[in-house]
Formats: sequence, C-alpha cells, structure tokens
Amino acid sequence: MVVLPSAPRLLVISVARIGDTLLATPLMRGLKQAFPGSELTVLAHPRRTEVLQHLSFIDCLGNIDKRTAPWRGWLSRARYDAAVVLGREPALVRYALRVSRHVSAYDEPGLPGDDRLDRVPVQEGVHAVLDRLRLVAGWGLQALVLMSDAWPGADGLPGLRIGFAPVL
Repeated sequence: MVVLPSAPRLLVISVARIGDTLLATPLMRGLKQAFPGSELTVLAHPRRTEVLQHLSFIDCLGNIDKRTAPWRGWLSRARYDAAVVLGREPALVRYALRVSRHVSAYDEPGLPGDDRLDRVPVQEGVHAVLDRLRLVAGWGLQALVLMSDAWPGADGLPGLRIGFAPVL
C-alpha cells in the first residue's frame, strides 16, 4: 500500500474521449475529498480540457497527449506524490513515472518495469466509474458508492454519489 502525506500533490492523467473524460470526474472529486489539503493537477487531451476547466476540485489543469508525453518531464520541477493514469498509452505512464513517486495505471503490454508502478488488471464488464476507482485502491482508499433518493438523478431514480474511505 502506498503511504501518502496528509496533503499530497496528486496527478491525474486523463487522455480519453469526452465521455470517458466525464466519467473520470467522480475519481477526481473523490481524491480531492479524501485528501482535503491536496493539490490536484489534471492533465487531459487538449480537446478535453474545456469540459474540465470550471470544476472547483481541480487545482491545476493542463494538456498532454501520447505524442507530447515522451518530451515532457525531463527538466520539469513539478513533482507529485502519486499519479493515476487513465489512458492506456505507455508513453503517458512513462511520463507519470518521471514526475511522480508512485503511479497507478491499467496493466497493459509495453509498460515499463518499475517498482513505483502499480499495475491494475484490466477488467471487462465493470462500470466505467467503478473501474477508474479501482486504480487508487493501492493508495489505502476504498471506494464508497452511495445511492440515495435524497440525491435523485435527472430521471428521478436514486442518484449515485462516490466517495472514499480509508482502508483499515
């Protein structure tokens, strides 16, 4: 299990289509709630940052893609305590390893061998939101998914709320 400081510097890399980018926001919000004093940086595909730019739980928003990732992070002073890579491109994982003490990513062919990399097995048939939450299980967090009539969705059915609890 990864031990993070009480106010960690966190990086989320989300290079995906617009729908997958939106489905990653519960993870981002949940991280900010689990680590209230944290600094959350999100790097997204240049065409997706617009949908994330006004989310209050993101402290810093920037661009990255698989073509620019190999050139980044060599001279940068930006360092993170932990990073989660939502895209399945090895170049994004290699970038995250250059700038982070610990990285969680889906286990895909072509990923570098590194003790700081938590390879999360790909599971088919898991809801996209829940699948992303699995990526930070090694950070000592257990996902809580709450359904309640107090938070109805647009369709009037019980709403879904995501949060994290420490693993005891």
